[in-house]
Amino acid sequence: RGPPDASPPAADTTPTPRDTGAGATTPPTPLSILLVAPAVVAAENETSLAWGFEGGRARSEALVREMRGVAADKGVAFLAANDTGARSSEIDGIHLDANAHRRLGAGISNAVIPLLPWA
Repeated sequence: RGPPDASPPAADTTPTPRDTGAGATTPPTPLSILLVAPAVVAAENETSLAWGFEGGRARSEALVREMRGVAADKGVAFLAANDTGARSSEIDGIHLDANAHRRLGAGISNAVIPLLPWA
Protein backbone atom coordinates (compact mmCIF):
# COMPACT_ATOMS: atom_id res chain seq x y z
CA ARG A 1 0.00 0.00 0.00
CA GLY A 2 1.19 3.45 -0.84
CA PRO A 3 0.98 6.52 1.34
CA PRO A 4 -2.54 7.65 2.27
CA ASP A 5 -2.43 10.55 -0.17
CA ALA A 6 -1.38 8.36 -3.11
CA SER A 7 -3.74 8.32 -6.05
CA PRO A 8 -5.42 5.00 -6.74
CA PRO A 9 -3.97 3.09 -9.67
CA ALA A 10 -5.56 3.89 -13.01
CA ALA A 11 -8.20 1.45 -14.18
CA ASP A 12 -7.00 -0.99 -16.82
CA THR A 13 -8.95 -0.13 -19.94
CA THR A 14 -7.04 -2.54 -22.19
CA PRO A 15 -9.57 -4.36 -24.34
CA THR A 16 -9.71 -8.08 -23.69
CA PRO A 17 -10.80 -10.87 -26.01
CA ARG A 18 -14.47 -11.76 -25.80
CA ASP A 19 -15.62 -15.34 -25.20
CA THR A 20 -17.80 -16.40 -28.12
CA GLY A 21 -18.68 -19.78 -26.64
CA ALA A 22 -16.92 -23.14 -26.81
CA GLY A 23 -13.75 -21.41 -25.61
CA ALA A 24 -13.35 -19.37 -28.81
CA THR A 25 -12.60 -15.69 -28.55
CA THR A 26 -12.65 -12.79 -30.93
CA PRO A 27 -9.87 -10.23 -31.06
CA PRO A 28 -10.15 -7.37 -28.58
CA THR A 29 -12.04 -4.35 -29.81
CA PRO A 30 -11.67 -0.77 -28.62
CA LEU A 31 -14.40 0.63 -26.43
CA SER A 32 -17.08 2.56 -28.26
CA ILE A 33 -18.29 5.83 -26.82
CA LEU A 34 -21.61 7.58 -27.34
CA LEU A 35 -21.65 11.21 -26.22
CA VAL A 36 -25.23 12.33 -25.51
CA ALA A 37 -26.08 16.02 -25.37
CA PRO A 38 -28.96 17.00 -23.08
CA ALA A 39 -32.27 18.28 -24.35
CA VAL A 40 -32.35 21.96 -25.14
CA VAL A 41 -34.00 24.10 -22.48
CA ALA A 42 -37.53 24.93 -23.61
CA ALA A 43 -38.77 28.47 -23.90
CA GLU A 44 -38.14 30.34 -20.69
CA ASN A 45 -40.98 30.49 -18.22
CA GLU A 46 -41.42 31.56 -14.60
CA THR A 47 -40.08 28.26 -13.27
CA SER A 48 -36.94 28.11 -15.40
CA LEU A 49 -36.20 31.78 -14.68
CA ALA A 50 -36.70 31.22 -10.95
CA TRP A 51 -34.14 28.42 -11.11
CA GLY A 52 -31.58 30.69 -12.79
CA PHE A 53 -31.96 29.46 -16.36
CA GLU A 54 -32.22 32.89 -17.96
CA GLY A 55 -30.73 32.53 -21.43
CA GLY A 56 -30.83 28.77 -20.93
CA ARG A 57 -32.19 27.99 -24.36
CA ALA A 58 -29.37 29.75 -26.20
CA ARG A 59 -26.75 28.32 -23.83
CA SER A 60 -28.11 24.79 -24.13
CA GLU A 61 -28.22 25.06 -27.95
CA ALA A 62 -24.58 26.21 -27.86
CA LEU A 63 -23.72 23.25 -25.61
CA VAL A 64 -25.20 20.81 -28.14
CA ARG A 65 -23.12 22.39 -30.94
CA GLU A 66 -19.98 22.26 -28.79
CA MET A 67 -20.55 18.64 -27.79
CA ARG A 68 -21.17 17.69 -31.43
CA GLY A 69 -17.83 19.27 -32.35
CA VAL A 70 -15.99 17.50 -29.52
CA ALA A 71 -17.47 14.16 -30.58
CA ALA A 72 -16.33 14.76 -34.17
CA ASP A 73 -12.85 15.82 -33.03
CA LYS A 74 -12.49 12.76 -30.80
CA GLY A 75 -14.03 10.35 -33.30
CA VAL A 76 -16.83 9.19 -31.01
CA ALA A 77 -20.52 8.72 -31.72
CA PHE A 78 -22.84 11.59 -30.88
CA LEU A 79 -26.54 11.91 -30.17
CA ALA A 80 -28.45 15.06 -29.28
CA ALA A 81 -31.44 14.32 -27.04
CA ASN A 82 -33.59 16.60 -29.19
CA ASP A 83 -32.78 14.48 -32.26
CA THR A 84 -34.68 11.61 -30.60
CA GLY A 85 -37.83 13.71 -30.29
CA ALA A 86 -37.23 14.24 -26.56
CA ARG A 87 -38.08 17.78 -25.52
CA SER A 88 -37.80 19.59 -22.21
CA SER A 89 -41.09 19.79 -20.35
CA GLU A 90 -43.22 22.87 -20.78
CA ILE A 91 -43.87 22.72 -17.04
CA ASP A 92 -40.42 23.90 -16.03
CA GLY A 93 -38.65 24.08 -19.39
CA ILE A 94 -35.73 22.00 -18.12
CA HIS A 95 -36.62 18.43 -17.16
CA LEU A 96 -37.98 15.63 -19.34
CA ASP A 97 -41.44 14.19 -18.80
CA ALA A 98 -42.20 10.45 -19.07
CA ASN A 99 -42.84 10.57 -22.82
CA ALA A 100 -39.59 12.44 -23.45
CA HIS A 101 -37.72 9.84 -21.37
CA ARG A 102 -39.22 7.06 -23.50
CA ARG A 103 -38.14 8.82 -26.68
CA LEU A 104 -34.66 9.46 -25.33
CA GLY A 105 -34.29 5.85 -24.19
CA ALA A 106 -35.36 4.52 -27.58
CA GLY A 107 -33.02 6.93 -29.34
CA ILE A 108 -30.07 5.94 -27.18
CA SER A 109 -30.86 2.27 -27.74
CA ASN A 110 -30.93 2.81 -31.51
CA ALA A 111 -27.63 4.71 -31.35
CA VAL A 112 -25.86 2.18 -29.10
CA ILE A 113 -26.79 -1.03 -30.92
CA PRO A 114 -24.54 -0.33 -33.96
CA LEU A 115 -21.66 0.46 -31.59
CA LEU A 116 -21.77 -2.97 -29.97
CA PRO A 117 -18.91 -5.21 -31.11
CA TRP A 118 -21.27 -8.04 -32.02
CA ALA A 119 -23.74 -5.87 -33.93
